[in-house]
Amino acid sequence: LIEKWRRQRTFGTTVYRITGRSPSMILADPVAPRRNYLNEQDILARQLAEEILENTGWAIGVWDTVDWLIKAKSFSLTNVTPMRAITTIANAVGAFVNTDMINKELHVRKRYRHSPWLWNNETPDYEIPDSIIHELSNEYERRYPYNAVYVAGSDENGVLAKIYRSGTAGDVYPE
Repeated sequence: LIEKWRRQRTFGTTVYRITGRSPSMILADPVAPRRNYLNEQDILARQLAEEILENTGWAIGVWDTVDWLIKAKSFSLTNVTPMRAITTIANAVGAFVNTDMINKELHVRKRYRHSPWLWNNETPDYEIPDSIIHELSNEYERRYPYNAVYVAGSDENGVLAKIYRSGTAGDVYPE
């Protein structure tokens, strides 16, 4: 949906700039009504996303990421749109939401085919030669090599657990 357009004319050239959003914007700010969400019973992540979309005219299409059990009353959001709620679910496992405009479906897809910490053992599908890159910049940000975290639940189902990355000792975690 086109939200604004602009035409700029300079001697010998005309440039058009068009800004728009996906039709699924109807599920997001500022169009969609905000609601509160709380799962009353154990539910799978995909089922929760489908429940959030009930009566919107939209559905979940492809779910190409992990589906996990969400314990009763452990998913709670206040004053959010349906798109924000589904994006929150997708972000929990590093996935993203993609819109199918024709079928009015939201696809939840994993961001990467392989986990980033396994990339050293993978062969890339494509390599872009430096000679065709017009501009390139780099930035360094110090990251710590954590391989474990402590997670605590805050409701009656809550537990305290040390979660560690598969294949590691789980011995480096933030204090």
